[in-house]
Amino acid sequence: MAINVYRMDLSNHREREEAISFLQANHLQPEPLDTAFALRDTNQRLIGFGGRAKDVLKCFAFDPVYRGQALLDPLISELITDAFTNGIEDLLIYTRIEYRDLFSHFRFTEVAHTDTVVLLHRGTHTPQAAMDALLLAIQPEETVGAIVMNANPFTLGHRALVDTAAKQVERLLVFVVERDASQLPFADRIRLVQEGVADLPHVSVVPSTRYIISAATFPSYFLKEKERGNAEHAKLDAAIFARYFVPRYHIGKRFVGEEPADPTTALYNAALANILPPACEVIVVPRKKSGHAPISASTVRALVKARDWKAVRELVPDTSYRYLRDRYD
Repeated sequence: MAINVYRMDLSNHREREEAISFLQANHLQPEPLDTAFALRDTNQRLIGFGGRAKDVLKCFAFDPVYRGQALLDPLISELITDAFTNGIEDLLIYTRIEYRDLFSHFRFTEVAHTDTVVLLHRGTHTPQAAMDALLLAIQPEETVGAIVMNANPFTLGHRALVDTAAKQVERLLVFVVERDASQLPFADRIRLVQEGVADLPHVSVVPSTRYIISAATFPSYFLKEKERGNAEHAKLDAAIFARYFVPRYHIGKRFVGEEPADPTTALYNAALANILPPACEVIVVPRKKSGHAPISASTVRALVKARDWKAVRELVPDTSYRYLRDRYD
């Protein structure tokens, strides 16, 4: 049977709707993609699909009638070639667990998996290499805790979480989400965190790497203001943290803020609590409040948009306040 592979034009309404319908028929939710390729049979019927978002290959789906045939090879070959053409040689694949072994002869190896999904990698930027680049020296006898935060921007709520955690450990690692998918760029967010905790000598602020809350491990995290996060994304991110970061840095406590309102963060906290123990205890810290409401970065962003600087001043450290005034006023 002749199979044709071609690049789909997702800016074309008809092709985009065809791709969405095909993914949904295969129990997948459409996600933003930079490029996509499709397989068609001799009748031009869509029988296979795969896409790329930056360095992550994803959204692989195949017509059940043709799954026994070699559909993946031409599709993955086109995606790899396209990535190389765009200067991307280090690749990740996010896909269903049943597709895991199909990618092995393309030199993809497993990073981590859940019951239903798997993250694969090809290249030199492994989790071990990413952690090496952080240059964190941890003494084996130290009690170590960790926080992961987006800090968009860094608020007094974030500072309260750090203060609470720092009192319970000898070394606290604060991983700032590295992906630039927030209102504030990563370089500014991590600087605000570093400035906001500069008086705490045993607190280290570092990038999260591509292996903590990234487009590969937890893509729906960045859609949380529009839709509910995906439970499998949360489980995968937690599994990676447990497999690599906990043993590498002897992390015995993971601190998270209590989350009564945001379903995606609540889902993530639940995944951490189910997966990290007993090696790493998950400690839920009550949120710092202003009045009767928890302090949140989303509230600060809304106040900045309204130019209510008096209210902003009450919710953020001086360093964040000066930055926000300089950037937006």
